[in-house]
Amino acid sequence: MGLDVVYNFLAAVLNYIPSLFAGVLILVVGLLVLDLLTDYLKDIMEVEGSNV
Repeated sequence: MGLDVVYNFLAAVLNYIPSLFAGVLILVVGLLVLDLLTDYLKDIMEVEGSNV
């Protein structure tokens, strides 16, 4: 009946959630690393005497 279609849709959505969570987590970690790297490079440039 029509319940099989609903069940299959909900199963597909629930199976997608872990992948979505992992993708968001990778994105957040990447942004944090990028922020730390830019701060580190700014500090190095200030020590060298460059005005960036």
